[in-house]
Amino acid sequence: MRFKVRQLYILLLGVGILCFATTVRDAVSPNLLDDALGWITLLYGAIVIFMISCAEPKVQKALLAAFLARAMLAILHIYGSPLPDSGHDAVMFERIGWEWSQEGINWLLVNFPTGWRLYAWAIALFYTLLGRSELMIQAINVLFGTLVVWNTYQIAKLLWGAKIAVRVAWTTALFPTLMLYSAITMREVAVVYPLTLGIYYLVAWQRSHQPLQLLGALIALVVSFSFHSGILVSFGMLGLMFVLKWLYALVMGLRKGIVRYTVVAIVIVAIAGAIVASGWGLDKFGGSLANLSLESVGTAQSSRAISRASYLEGMYINSPVDLLTQTPIRLVYFLYAPFVWMIRNGFDLAAQLDVLIYVVITISLWRSRRYILRDPAAQLVFALLFANLLVFSLSTSNYGTAIRHRAKFAPLAISLTMIMPWQRKPRLVAPQIPAVAELAAEHV
Repeated sequence: MRFKVRQLYILLLGVGILCFATTVRDAVSPNLLDDALGWITLLYGAIVIFMISCAEPKVQKALLAAFLARAMLAILHIYGSPLPDSGHDAVMFERIGWEWSQEGINWLLVNFPTGWRLYAWAIALFYTLLGRSELMIQAINVLFGTLVVWNTYQIAKLLWGAKIAVRVAWTTALFPTLMLYSAITMREVAVVYPLTLGIYYLVAWQRSHQPLQLLGALIALVVSFSFHSGILVSFGMLGLMFVLKWLYALVMGLRKGIVRYTVVAIVIVAIAGAIVASGWGLDKFGGSLANLSLESVGTAQSSRAISRASYLEGMYINSPVDLLTQTPIRLVYFLYAPFVWMIRNGFDLAAQLDVLIYVVITISLWRSRRYILRDPAAQLVFALLFANLLVFSLSTSNYGTAIRHRAKFAPLAISLTMIMPWQRKPRLVAPQIPAVAELAAEHV
């Protein structure tokens, strides 16, 4: 019976996409089926998501809904009306990818970039091997955008259990900006998918301490960082967290803990050293961290406060005092702008839905704080979330950009929302692996 239900789900998924596509075709485009490459990629993505969802029937509906919503948006963009934020940057990525693909595979293999150019390079690689198809690139984003839902579900399942994880999956699946940036040719998915995968492996490692899980986490974070320099702060926060754990183990005389976190520290230092020495992924810093300073942060802020959506104009960081006083203000603007008094058109009004969602998430995190603080794995996720939000808020002076950047970290925040604002708090019990018990158990 269960197999028949699964067959029905994938049948409805396919029929839904085809019906939607046919409607758009009849209204707008008579040549819908000409883009066979894009449609084949969408079909492949649907099969992959269905097969993965079969492993977890509880989350199957959420995954299929996530894929269907993202696929419909991608189709609407190609054959109907362009989606929001699908203009300048999205067009640039696709165009540069096409231009680079004309250089041939040998040129691509020799010229391997990082940062935003890496996303254009990936597009060029697909175009070189398979041919040009914007829908194909969108379909790849749809697939990995749906896999972000899967990663977030797995993180929440390890932290809080399957029941809460299903709610987390539905929230991530239907999160408006996550759906949007999974359906257009922007690099958000290329950053978020490996980031959430890395966090999943970190949580799994915190639970079991299997070396391969930690290795997988670090590799995934390096991939995410390769697409966006700002993710580098994740390694800094990880290093700080592990140093604190190492100091605790040292003070308590926990020999296994000392050895474990010493090895972890060596690995992280080696990765950081390789990044600094090679300049890998440091595009936003001119290829070297030596170029990073408070003055450069202030310059970046002023250069991005130039449009109608800019905020805190004339308020830039140029000294340690500025950093101390302005950081909380910039974080609030980053998370909750545009404010009501900033509404000037329909876009600003629609953006209030995004703001409302982040307010709900913030309240949920506050209500879940006692559970987060009692669980070492949840502490780790929150530390990485906070560090990334802080860094991205310091370099953003435009709420249009803020909406896009904060969406990168929405899955991590959602995975930590154990209690929603309207839910009654459950009785506080000890987590599966409390911080003290976890290390004390290692004492030999």
